[in-house]
Amino acid sequence: MATSAIPYNPIPSPTPVGPLVDTIKEIDTPSLVVNLDAVKRNLTKLRSWSTSTSVRIRPHYKTHKCPDLAELTLRKFPTKTCPFPGGGADGICVQTLDELSSLTSAITSGWGTTWTSSNHGIVDVLLTNSVVGVRKISRFRSIIEACKGKANVSLLCDDIDNLRNLNELLPHSSFGVFVEVNVGQNRGGITPTPSNLPNILELVKEAGSSYRGLHCYHGLLQHVNNSSDRVSQVMSTSVKSAREVKAYLTSNGVDPGVITGGGTGTYFIEGSANVHTEVQPGSFLLGDTEYGDVEMSKGAPEFEHACWINTGVCSVASTSSCVVVDAGSKAVDLVAGKPSVTDKGDRMGFTGKRDEEVRYSSGGDDHGVLTFEGGRDRPGMGESVRMVPRHIDPNVNLFDWIVVVEEGEKGEMEDGSIKGTWRITGRGVGC
Repeated sequence: MATSAIPYNPIPSPTPVGPLVDTIKEIDTPSLVVNLDAVKRNLTKLRSWSTSTSVRIRPHYKTHKCPDLAELTLRKFPTKTCPFPGGGADGICVQTLDELSSLTSAITSGWGTTWTSSNHGIVDVLLTNSVVGVRKISRFRSIIEACKGKANVSLLCDDIDNLRNLNELLPHSSFGVFVEVNVGQNRGGITPTPSNLPNILELVKEAGSSYRGLHCYHGLLQHVNNSSDRVSQVMSTSVKSAREVKAYLTSNGVDPGVITGGGTGTYFIEGSANVHTEVQPGSFLLGDTEYGDVEMSKGAPEFEHACWINTGVCSVASTSSCVVVDAGSKAVDLVAGKPSVTDKGDRMGFTGKRDEEVRYSSGGDDHGVLTFEGGRDRPGMGESVRMVPRHIDPNVNLFDWIVVVEEGEKGEMEDGSIKGTWRITGRGVGC
């Protein structure tokens, strides 16, 4: 049966996701779709937790790499154009110089056009990485000098010679230093053995007035599925190490400063242990199935899925149990595992509820294959399907834009609307 033609819009599209459309069902594929209302609820939950515990929150930019989402995260109170009071974050993290440049460019330009007014003052930015070598240090200098008066930028350091190079090459630049402590991941940082504690103290003293605190983060523990096991491992690694270094510095007359760390899977544990004064969750904002499989700690906020890969059926001819979709490895990150197809009968698939009878497999660069078990009816040509990424950060990195949608009056997606498209300016390999 022939389908009626959709009138071609001759106006050039402002985004690579096709001409703007009127309804959520019409969003072109493949695309990355974010439910702004779910994002706001996630931010509200984290802000409420921070208020109740007095633990600072510094959400991570590397999850979404989108200035508009960062502005919403940092906002302290409503504006004329947006009644949402904001995430109220105390600062924000970035992981790479590309992300730092993306974020600070937005800060210095007044956050572009999505939000006409920002109210977060001078932004406290932490690059959770070291900056090594003349070229990278020179680029770091140009970035922080360009945002002077708009953002205060800090970085990580675990090497005395690296810190001296920074001080030599950035003599007139103001930047903060967090000493990185290896709390068990062995991905950088000074291991706090008795023989190494003096090295940490030496770094702190070398940093002088630039010293801001300790970075004590263990990424490998974020997805330990069992809650009790995760608590035990966090307490015996990141919390234990942070407590030991804090005690050593204090005994030597040095204020340890801010003690930061903790991701979406562990922030609740570190934040409850009375050692970390700041946490850095990132994936909580958009969600993925890796965290969906994690048994969160009792009493921890329950965050919603807020981001989906939107893909469309482009062939049904191969077999009776499969369809081909237009989201291949250019749109789906498979390093951590395959995405999960959501139940389209529940909020049009804009949910975390998985359709257990559908399996995704890669069909190459530009195609995916959905296999339907048990004689299930398949979607037809041109129908769209929603999938939740396995690991959100690298999947967002595959896209240039996100399509932002909002729920209808009753909180449903069927009568929801499209707010617009937001640029993911921090994507890339991260040099």
